[in-house]
Amino acid sequence: MAYTFYKYDYNTPHPDTARANILSNDKGMTIELEAPGFSRSDITVETKGSTLTVTAKRTDAPEEKYRIQEFNAHHLTRSWTLPKSIDVDKIVAAYDAGILTLTMPYRSDSVFETRRIEIA
Repeated sequence: MAYTFYKYDYNTPHPDTARANILSNDKGMTIELEAPGFSRSDITVETKGSTLTVTAKRTDAPEEKYRIQEFNAHHLTRSWTLPKSIDVDKIVAAYDAGILTLTMPYRSDSVFETRRIEIA
């Protein structure tokens, strides 16, 4: 149980931290981010160097006083440091049914070779 009668369990993610799935294959990586209750215009996706940041803020939602808040439909933020192999200029974002999907292809000059490492 995440809460024991209004006592916060610190193993539970903070309400402002959106949950994400990260997938990878031979073409690139995909991040699926939970962002229910937002419109496309509420969401900003930015890169700065190798950092990818997603923020969402609803300006039309009234502020409520919650006793327990396990998710936040007013504001979220999440950042990742991307590997150098990702082509940040070709990241594509799509938003459907409360899920933000970020498709991030590998750079064309990224070559992944299998290399066996000998154990000394």
